Amino acid sequence: MIRICPRCGKSDDKISFVGEFCIDCTLEKKKEKMPSEVEVELCVKCERVRSGLINARKSQKSPQSQRYNNRVRGGEKWIKLDNKILKEIVWLEFKKKGFSGKFDAKNNTWHGTFGEEAVPYSVPVQIKYNKQVCQICSRSTSGYFEAIIQVRGEMEKVKRVCAKLKKRIGKNNFLPKTVEKKEGIDIYVGFKKSIPEILNDEGYKFVRTVTLSGERRDTKRLYRDTFLIRV
Repeated sequence: MIRICPRCGKSDDKISFVGEFCIDCTLEKKKEKMPSEVEVELCVKCERVRSGLINARKSQKSPQSQRYNNRVRGGEKWIKLDNKILKEIVWLEFKKKGFSGKFDAKNNTWHGTFGEEAVPYSVPVQIKYNKQVCQICSRSTSGYFEAIIQVRGEMEKVKRVCAKLKKRIGKNNFLPKTVEKKEGIDIYVGFKKSIPEILNDEGYKFVRTVTLSGERRDTKRLYRDTFLIRV
């Protein structure tokens, strides 16, 4: 018995079917629910993307989102954008709509399958960049800092430790300045939230002190932290 697609009238002797509908109509119906555009908040200076785009959905237990969240942990709301991160941003947008597959960042195309026969399909996805200046870039030029890491010990060893810390912290943070003193080196750090975790990960024991540095316009008190490391 010949099947007729109730949507377009095509028969199964001319085109394959997925359920009651032909492949073409099934894909068209699915396209209506797929995101045709994905918005990305991008810093025009450092090309970082706002991590909240992923963090808001970090309950998704996927290899893609887990890799992204692991990278975000060391930073403060913004993270360097590359093809892998872009793929994960788009992947989570499609996952949110109930679609599985993968995103081709070079051609801006989403590839997936549908039906029991796993019929492949591809749809274009427009990436809309909402360009702005991120918090890191705007504050890095103002001398703003929330923490100081004081590294003390034999100077050659201190320099090696500082170089290692600056390389890791600088990936998703900013370092307004570094001051070399007789007793060691002070590293000024823009955002302090990730510092305890980084120091613990690197195996450094530290003494943390907190001092009041002022108040914001909303009367909230601002504190600066000092982390003392002896090597």
